[in-house]
Amino acid sequence: MNHLTKVLTYAGTIPFFMGWAMTVGDVSLGFIEGTWLFQTYSSVILCFMAGTLWGQASHFASSQHNMELVLSNLWAILPWIALLSLTGPLYWLALLTNLFGFAHLYWIEHRFKSASAPVRYYELRKRVSLIVIALHGFMIFQAFI
Repeated sequence: MNHLTKVLTYAGTIPFFMGWAMTVGDVSLGFIEGTWLFQTYSSVILCFMAGTLWGQASHFASSQHNMELVLSNLWAILPWIALLSLTGPLYWLALLTNLFGFAHLYWIEHRFKSASAPVRYYELRKRVSLIVIALHGFMIFQAFI
């Protein structure tokens, strides 16, 4: 795994932190509120991660990997559906949907580790997944206070 991959992966958490901080601080950037920034970015990244799972699973012909293909499609569609509730009083459901999506995709990827991927990649995915999942939890908590 090269240095750029690591830098880009950690840099990918910045919009999550920004959305969370804006929400906690009740700050907006023009019409962009923290919850909107967080959830829209979350949905885009979850779809991206589902696409990487699709790419990994599509190279194998086993029934286990077929299920990964189906689930990758599910996690590409559900974040889009979750965005439909973003502006309503149940916007926390969109956050919860994506939280489960990130956790599930990490679990799937961890379960079907590729022998060709270095161990450092999976350690990086674990750390970043935990950060993203925790921030989703904080955002859900913030929705109720």
